Amino acid sequence: FGFEVYYLNTFTDKYAKNLAARENKDPEIDQVDLILAELTVKTYVQDSIRIGKLVSGSYDKSFKEKNFRIKNLGVKNALFYVLMGANMPSLLVELGFISNSKERRLLGDSKYREILLGSIAKAVRKFFDYEKPSLAREP
Repeated sequence: FGFEVYYLNTFTDKYAKNLAARENKDPEIDQVDLILAELTVKTYVQDSIRIGKLVSGSYDKSFKEKNFRIKNLGVKNALFYVLMGANMPSLLVELGFISNSKERRLLGDSKYREILLGSIAKAVRKFFDYEKPSLAREP
């Protein structure tokens, strides 16, 4: 029960690799993809971590304001295929777990989804307004 935010990291522990393999439905992640992702990660990982923390904090604040008790599972790194090759800061945001009946019900509520999406939008705005991401810096 809760939400979590992932950023790409090619230097990750065995658990995260196993999770990524399961999520990606591929027991072995292609080495060429890993090399390309590693180059991208080196460029954008710090920005991804910063925006991940902003998203996580924005959720916490929004949920507290609306008296929702949602567990923040944190900002983590993993080798999710969907993040590989992104030429910018990138995140995978797990908004909830439909395997949990209470959370599945919440995810069906349009007001709850509005809080989730509004939190992401606020974090992205703050990131670009105040954090000066790498892609916005002068070369």
